[in-house]
Amino acid sequence: MKLRSRLLSILTITSTAAWTSCGGGNGTPYSYQNITMSVSPHITSIPVGTTMTFTATVTNAPPTSVEWTLYSYAYANLGSPPTQLGGATFVYTAPPTPPIYTGAGAFANTQGTVTLEAMFPDLGMIISDNQTFVVTAPSVIVGLTPATATVALNATQQFTGYAVGNVNNALTWQVNGVTGGSTAYGTIAPVANGLPGAYLYTAPSAIPMTGNTVTITAISQADTTKFASSAVTLASP
Repeated sequence: MKLRSRLLSILTITSTAAWTSCGGGNGTPYSYQNITMSVSPHITSIPVGTTMTFTATVTNAPPTSVEWTLYSYAYANLGSPPTQLGGATFVYTAPPTPPIYTGAGAFANTQGTVTLEAMFPDLGMIISDNQTFVVTAPSVIVGLTPATATVALNATQQFTGYAVGNVNNALTWQVNGVTGGSTAYGTIAPVANGLPGAYLYTAPSAIPMTGNTVTITAISQADTTKFASSAVTLASP
């Protein structure tokens, strides 16, 4: 009997939501069925410190019920406001510098980008539209971790790098000035099924003639004058 009562309650709520007219001051009716949402404009990038107004177009539901969120704002400066409960429009201001994600945020986001979601919760179903865009800056910034490492011969070490500030945030990776590395100094390649910016260095089988130190360098493809380096000390196993 309790299960039957609960089912009847759910049916009653659904029926009420589906058929009750509850428009705004102009008396517009909403059916709460077949709700759709789209956000405009869809952009690929936005300069630091500038403002953009996004508008949610909603059918069969009041647009003022839209909830806006910047993903993972706790882990980086994504701009403002980080969240907004209600409102058909969202006035976004980009941060003064491109966002750099740290901690847990680095595992779910591409450095230098912002993801904006507009959501309408509909009786347990989530109706949403989201987009990811790059925050550009006058100058590219490149980062690389760890800054130093000791790696045994034939062993591996993961490095994580990023370039932010340009629509093209790709990196070129070198070992001692050689793109991709070499058998003499070790090689570097993307981590299989890894996170963006994660590369794996494989040390050579013998100490190079030039000594036991090699340099890993991540270079911005958009501005090759911008790079970051890590010093690797090779050690016999």
